[in-house]
Formats: sequence, structure tokens, C-alpha cells
Amino acid sequence: MVVSDQSIGPADRVVIDQAGIDGFGWVSVHSADGTLLGRSSVVGERNHLTVFLNRFVTDGDLLVATLRYNKGLRTVFEYPSPDIAVLDAQGAELSVTFTVTVPDYRAPSIEVLDQELSPDSANVVSILFINSYGPGVVVVRETNIGGVILASTALPNRATHALQVELSREVVGSETLHVALYSDRGVVGVFEPQTDPPQVGAGKEVVQDTFVATVLAPVDPSLRVSDQVVEPPDQVVVEEAVAAAAGFVVLYEDDGGAPGSSLGSTVVARDTNLEVVIHSNRALTDGETLHAALHVDEGVLGTFELGIDPVAVDFAGHDVIREFEVTLPAQPVPALTILDQTVSLLDALLVSEVLSVGPGFVVIQEDDGAGAPGMVIGSLAVPDGVSADVAVSIGREVADGETLHGALYVDREPVGFFDDTIDLPALDDTGSEVRTSFIVTIPAQPVATLVINDQTLTAADTLTIAWVLSVGPGFVVLREDDGAGAPGQVIGTLAVADGGATDLSLTLTRDALDGETLYGMLHVDSAPIGVFDPAADLPAVDGSGAVVQSTFVVSVATTVIPTLVVTDQVVTPSNRAIIDLVTSPVDGLVVLFADDGAGAPGLGLGAELVPIGTTTNLPINLGRALLDAEVVHVALFEDLGVVGVFEAGTDPIQLDVGGAEVRVTFVASLPSVATLVAQDQTPNPLSEVWVDTADLPADGWVVIGDAGGTELGFSPLTAGPQGPIAIALNRDVVDSETLTARLHEDLGAVGTWEPATDLPFVDAMSNDVERSFVVSVVIPAITVADQTASPANTVTIAEVVSPGLGWARLYDDASGNPGAALGETSLVSGSNPNVSIPLNRDVVHGETLHVLLHVDRGTLGVFGAADVPAVDGAMAVVAATFVVTLEPSVVAVDQTLTLSTIIDVQSVQSTGAGWLVVHEDNAGALGPELGQWAVPDGASLNLAIELTRRLLDGETVHIALYEDLGVLGSWEPGIDLQATDVNSTPVQSSLVATVPIGTPDVRLVVDNNGSSSYTFSSSVPSTVAVVGPEPENQTLTLTAGWRYELVVTNGTSHPLELLQGATVQLSEAAGIVGALESDVDVSWVDDGAGTIAFTVAPILASALDGYHCQVHPMSMTGAIVVN
Repeated sequence: MVVSDQSIGPADRVVIDQAGIDGFGWVSVHSADGTLLGRSSVVGERNHLTVFLNRFVTDGDLLVATLRYNKGLRTVFEYPSPDIAVLDAQGAELSVTFTVTVPDYRAPSIEVLDQELSPDSANVVSILFINSYGPGVVVVRETNIGGVILASTALPNRATHALQVELSREVVGSETLHVALYSDRGVVGVFEPQTDPPQVGAGKEVVQDTFVATVLAPVDPSLRVSDQVVEPPDQVVVEEAVAAAAGFVVLYEDDGGAPGSSLGSTVVARDTNLEVVIHSNRALTDGETLHAALHVDEGVLGTFELGIDPVAVDFAGHDVIREFEVTLPAQPVPALTILDQTVSLLDALLVSEVLSVGPGFVVIQEDDGAGAPGMVIGSLAVPDGVSADVAVSIGREVADGETLHGALYVDREPVGFFDDTIDLPALDDTGSEVRTSFIVTIPAQPVATLVINDQTLTAADTLTIAWVLSVGPGFVVLREDDGAGAPGQVIGTLAVADGGATDLSLTLTRDALDGETLYGMLHVDSAPIGVFDPAADLPAVDGSGAVVQSTFVVSVATTVIPTLVVTDQVVTPSNRAIIDLVTSPVDGLVVLFADDGAGAPGLGLGAELVPIGTTTNLPINLGRALLDAEVVHVALFEDLGVVGVFEAGTDPIQLDVGGAEVRVTFVASLPSVATLVAQDQTPNPLSEVWVDTADLPADGWVVIGDAGGTELGFSPLTAGPQGPIAIALNRDVVDSETLTARLHEDLGAVGTWEPATDLPFVDAMSNDVERSFVVSVVIPAITVADQTASPANTVTIAEVVSPGLGWARLYDDASGNPGAALGETSLVSGSNPNVSIPLNRDVVHGETLHVLLHVDRGTLGVFGAADVPAVDGAMAVVAATFVVTLEPSVVAVDQTLTLSTIIDVQSVQSTGAGWLVVHEDNAGALGPELGQWAVPDGASLNLAIELTRRLLDGETVHIALYEDLGVLGSWEPGIDLQATDVNSTPVQSSLVATVPIGTPDVRLVVDNNGSSSYTFSSSVPSTVAVVGPEPENQTLTLTAGWRYELVVTNGTSHPLELLQGATVQLSEAAGIVGALESDVDVSWVDDGAGTIAFTVAPILASALDGYHCQVHPMSMTGAIVVN
């Protein structure tokens, strides 16, 4: 990352020269005391990255830029964690400290950056900031001040930000251009080289600059995404996104083969973006089809706005959208393997393998005498995942030939303590408890054994031997790996006595390495006893003659050393100190003390809780302001008492590796001069102005005066930083007048403004601390008309004129006054045409709404309590009321039917109760009715409408909305008239139905009352009469040529058969084939899981008169009638 010292204008943004990160990340900008001022996203490598700040900085401020990972939610900045800083090769945060210079806005100046131009606007360049002393002209030339003029633009007598200048030709490739500022002395708005002289800056230099403009090559946008296994289940990866401009990759649900609802989005930069991660707002499902679409960022920069940011189009004219499928990874299944075993130790058992999902316990139980698990005799905590060859100590010796039972339990809170009333048995993928039984045998002669498990070492030179049995005295010998996967040099030995032992500690001759593979081997101790001799003490062997050894991997826990780093500092505000770095191995407290006068800690000043690990730039608020040159003591304590509260005598001080107390001192200094920031502004009300920030070394005043020196108003200030500050004036401001804010020290009667006594603060050059600013008068106004809301949760305000940054906020009506807030939209200073405001609910047809203009007085860009309503010249709140209505509508799309007698209507908006009626097509007009559905006032979504007949493949139907004008809730053709929209157009929609071969026309659900009868519990659609009125074994009335699907709830126990007399025509029973099942026209389908389907073809229509259960034909039987 590269950041240069820079001159900025305006003072609420800085420029990062270069920043690069693998993937997606952030650049954060902080003040010298660590306060976060702003951030900007980084994708790959970025040049000339602008970071907007949350306050104005002052001339000479030191700022810190830090490069950060995006470790949390994609595109959501989470500071200070989990979006942690990138570390350099030395393990330090990748940060750059730089100084900003804020130019005097009264002096002419220009700031322009090197820039990249898109191919479609290669003749437009941008000037970041320009300040003209009096009316001026900015001129862009080729190469230098004498080069060919490419553009000239007139400027007002004030600062201009982000000026777009259109050139007379397009930039070719990469060109160096020259920009200069001139006074407009001749014809206003026209550059005249002989008449308009160059303006000069504060140092008497000509105000000019050069910059490089580069036209980017055209980029053919594309996406590459494959079917993938998603883990975690709310995240997908797009392998490559090539964007022609900054934009977004957006994830959509599938909606009938097309993109549906949006699930999430990720910012992408121009050109190639690899491994783009998108977080979904819900967990994805196994086998789900999704769509990834590339959108162009044409709205609010960095914020995806559906309907504003369009889908990118490639060079071939196709939308850049790709479909893919996701699957979920297989989940681990808990398992436990304990083999029959010959025990070497009578009170320890060997578990061959255990797989625990999360922390758990292997529990050993004795047999209850009836072959079932009895009393618990031992348990062992196991970690998440697979553990092999682990030893479980039990509370008694086992008997030869004894049957024991092993079980896996889930370790619930408190973790690490087995309690069979809290810790539940683990279940496998069938829902069964994970258990096993095994038999133990006691050998006639003991068998040498050695078990050393994988382990994490808290001391790098000490490890644990889980289980050893030595036949006679012996040694456990540890060897390192020889580099070829075999035992090498000896690095540790432990003498063991004859017999068995568990949980032995062995000290190595060196520290183990993290992730190292080690080898343990049991040796027989030959004379002299107790001294290991590699030549004489041979390896022990087990009953099969194999060498007794164990291979394992060690992990080494990282040691955290308590550390404090605090440097001498200028404290702003004076009641807050910054701890540069603190590292604590436990939850701790950093405590600040005053000096007792003898160089030792005295009274406590403040404390702050710190977590385990390292914390940098920790701010601590103090109980009083520090004095200039005051010595402060800082110490690190353990937090053993009330969390976050320092308790002397309870919270001990931490010690470093040498046993010394962790404490340091630093010297605090107060700012030597006052600082002030006041920007050009548009006051509201006109008798009030604002100062952005002020920082005073003592209590004082900010005083406002006009160009003639007349005092207009003042406001008291306290020592330290503050702002923004409102100052009431004794008159209204005048458009374009220049006012001055000056800081004065309160030197006379405290709290009383005394112009003759309270002298101005001065800067390092003995100049008064003051700032001049220009005020503009804007008359606030709102223009809005009654309207029809479309969509139903958005309204449009024709124009809002705002005096500065502000908000248009919407309220519902409460007895003629504004009631509950419904939503707001930010405004720029001046005219804001066609302001769209999204609501937090749909509007109600015919309701009255209120819109108020608010000024943005709090955190910029975030609506809050400080953003009060704007007022007009009469000090009345700027507001307007209007009435909203809803336009009736119907949305029904072409669709593939799963039942030929039901269609889906995606949405309907009705103004009052109504009817949705489905019509046949009559040469493009409404034909006979096929079905209707009552709809309430307002919006209805995803309606399934049953029809009176089946639809044909490719058939067009029309869905019309009618008003319920007669008896409410009764469909009355001729009385209930078709609804019309605002243009008097009938409200209707059309769709084409796709009916695949084999689509059923009717679906029946078949239940049973034990073995006594069938019951047809559901028949869809209800518009077609199929099931008779009988309470059970109902008569079925089928229609020739129609296809039926029957879902038999208990088809295995009660297989349904369709009959003619005693002849079985169709049978659900296994092993039985009905006489007509093979007929092509009948198209018999039996999925074997209870669902059958058939068509009443002519051959079947004349051969059906009943049905029965193949198992219970006498009781479960009924008649069939074919029409």
C-alpha cells in the first residue's frame, strides 16, 4: 500500500495512491489516536482510491491508513473484528502514516489526479477540487500551458468539487494533460488568452497541474461459475467475473428456469475478478438451481440497487447470467469401534476408533446381567472429529471373558465433565444410539503394550504417554522422524517399572515442533537397571513378535507473553489516552494511575477490559483531564473479580517472562494551539450557522462576524475537541455573503462573553484562529402531487429543494398530522427532482401521507435524532401532504402445469374486494369462464386457481380482475364488472400453459380406516366432482380420456386395485400385474412408494366398475362410474 502526504480539498476525503489485496478487502483511515474516520472497499489492486471521512480533518493532521481483510460478511465492514489488519513480513500491521494539508479556501488552488476513462466517455475528465478567487475559467490543454486547448469551463467565485470537463476530442491511449486556472476578466464565461490572466496561489505560483488520462480497453463482460458443493451452506463461489465497469455479481433463486428473488451480491471491480464469494441471505438447499448475474453499478456507488443497476450485456448482446446447481456436503456420522481385546492393564481399555461430531465422551458400562448396558465404570472426553487408539481408564479391574458396553455421548454444558443426566447419547444417521459391545480377555501372560495419542503440548518439551505395560523393567524411548518417515535420533526416555501405568509424563531433550511426527518404542531394561543403553536394551515385542511402538503427531500451543507498549502522546481530548499495544494471556484490565509525586503509581485514572491476545490502539477514557507534561503509570492486571471492573486486592498484576510486573509510564502533552474548521454552507434556518469542528486548549467561545467585522453571534465552547456547533445569529444571512468564525479564550468572568477581555486564540504563527466561509440562501420547498403508487411500497416526490444535505422523510397520517415514520431518502443541496422514497410497508389505497424535509445534522448519510425538520422563512416546518392510490393489476406468466386443472397467478392488486376469473381464449378476447377466485382488497400473491376443465398443451387462457359490486363474496357475472386501470384499460393477464405428456388432470389422496375401509380424503381440483358422498369406500366418478393420480397413504399394507367384476385391470400390489397395465393409452405408472397414475383410455373406460384392497377385498371396496 502506498499513501503520500497530501493537500486535500474538501477536508472530508483522502486519496490512497495504491492499495492491493488478494480478493476483497478494505482500506481504513484513522486519526493519530486510533479513531476510525472512514473506509473504502478494495478488490484486487486499486490506484487513486478515494476514502470519504466521517468528519473534516484539519491542516497538519497525522492520519493512518491500514489495509484490512474482509473476514466477516462479504461487503459489510466489521471493525475492529473480524475484519482484521493485513500483516507484513515482520508480523506488523500493514499501515502507512501520512500528513494532510488543508488549503486555505480563500487562496486559488487546483487538485487533479491521474485517472482512467471508460471507452464510452473518453472525452470527459474530472478535476477533484478547484477554488477560484473571483469568477474564473479552468482550461485543459495538451501537454503544457502553451499546448492546444481541449476545453475551457467557467467557474464561480467559490470552491468546486468533482468538476466534470468535456474535451473537444477523445483521449487516445494514455496522454499527459495540463490544467490551469485563469481569472475571467473579459466576456463572462469565455476564455480569452489575451484578457484572462492566470490566477496565482498563496505562494505567488501559477495555479496549474498536470495529470495522466488513460482510456481503458473495452472489456467483454462474462461470468464463469460451475456446479459446486457449498460449505458453508450460505456461500457460493463464482470462479471468474469479467466486468466492463465496477458492478456486482448477484445471486438469484430459480423461478421456473429464470432468475427469481435476489439472495445476495458482491462488489466486483472492472476487468477480471477471480474466486468471487457471494453470501446468501439464507441457507441453500441440496440440489438447488441458482442463477448468477453480472450487474453494472449505475446507482449509489458500492450499493446494489435492484431495478437501478442493470444486468451487464456482452458483445453479442446477451445478458450475462449463468445457471448452476449447488449440493450440500455429506455430514459426518458419529461412530464408535471397540474390538474384543486382550487387556494388558486390568483397569484400562483400548478404543480402536471414535468419530464425535463436536466434543463428546466415550463411556464404558458393565453388563447388567441381561445383555444390556448397566452401571458406568469409566469415561473419556474426546474432541470433535476422529480419534484412534485411545485408552479409557475404568474404576475397577475387569474379569476374564467379561462383556462390556461402549457408548458415545454428546458433551453438553459444562464441557469436559461427564454427567449422564445432561450429556445425551450420540445418534447415528438412522437415529439409533451409537453403542457397541465387546469381550475382554485376561492373558495368561502379560503382553507388552504402548499407546501414545496425538496431542497438543502446553510445554513444548513435555508430552503424555496414554498407556504402557512393560513385562519387567523397561524404557519408553522417543525418537524424531529421520526425514524418510522412519524413527531417527532419540530425543527422550522414560524408565517404567514392571506392569502397567497410564498418563505418564515424559520430558524431551529438546522442544517439540508444531505438527511434528514422533515415534515411541518400548525397550526391555537389561543390566544395569535404570540406565538406557541402546545397544543392550532391546525393543520389547508383543504376543505376535512385533516390536511394541506407537507413532503420533504433536501440536505445540502458542505461549502468550504479557506485554504493554505506550508512547508519550498528545492527548486529544485531554481525558483520553491511547495504549499502543497490549498482549494478555488471560482476560485482563489495563489500568492507568496518576503519579504519587515520588515516581510511583498513585490514584487510579481509568481502566479498560482487554481480551486474550493482542490489542492495538486501545483508547481508555479517564476520570479527569490530564495536565500538560503529566507522567502517567500504566499496568496490566488479570480480571478475576467483577468483569470489566478493576478491584485492587482481587485483580493481581500480570508478570512478564522474567517475573517482573507488567507496567510502563508515559508523558501526556496537551495540544498547543486551537484549531477550527468551518465549511461553506447553506443555513437553515437563515439565522443560524454551523462550525464543523473546534479543538481548544481551554474553555472559550466561537464568534461569528460579517465581512465588515460586525459581530453576528457567539456560542460557548469547552476545552478539547467538539463539533458540529450551531451558532444563533442576530439577523438572517444574505445569499453569497462571506462570514468569519473566530475562536476566543474565556479570560474574564467564566461563562460570560466579554469582547474586550476574551482575546482570540492564536496559531503557531501568532495569527488569530479563524476561518472564513460563504453562505448560500436556498429557500426550502416540497412539490408533490396525489399519485398512484407503483410498486405499492414506493412513492415519488416531484421536487424537494434542500438547504444543504438533507432527507425527505415520509410519515403516515395521525388525525391530520404526521404520524409514524415510513421511510426516507437522502438529498443533496439544492433541487432534487423526482425523489423516490421506499416505504417499510405497502401503501393503503386512498390514504393520506405526509412528507417532511429534514436537515442532515448528525452523522452524515445516516438518519438520526439530530436530523431535525427544516423550516422556511416564517420558521414553519417544510412539509406537504398527498393522497396515494393503488393501480389494480394482475401478473400471470407462462407456466408448465403439474395438474392440468390448476394454474398459478403470481400476483394481483385489487382496490377493494374482487374476483379473479379465468377465461378461455376467443380469438384473443375473453371467452367462456373456466374458474374464479375471490380476492381481498390489496395485494395477493401466488394464487392457485382451480379450473372446471383440464387445459390442453399450448392453450392460452386469460385471467381478468373483476370488482365485487353485487352481493359481497358472491360471483355475479354481469353485475361484478371488470376492473380498469388509470387509463381505463381492462385489468387482465394472459398465459400459455405447457401440459407435458403424463400430466394428471385430477389428484386423489387415499387414506384408510384400519383394514375396514378406504377414505378419499382429498380430491383436487374441487371444481371437478370425483368422490361420492359416502362417508367411506366412496363411489368414484371418472371422466373418459382424463388422467388421474392417486396417492395411497398406506399402499404397501393396503395396495389398491381397479377392477371389472373379479378381473384386476390395474394393481398396486407387488408381484401382481393388472390386465391393462401394459396398454400404451392407459399409460400406467406405479412409483412403488404409494403413488399411481393412469389415463381412462377407451379400453379402460369400458372395463372399470370398482376398486378394492388386494389384501382386504371384502371390507375395503367401492364402485367406479365412468362418464
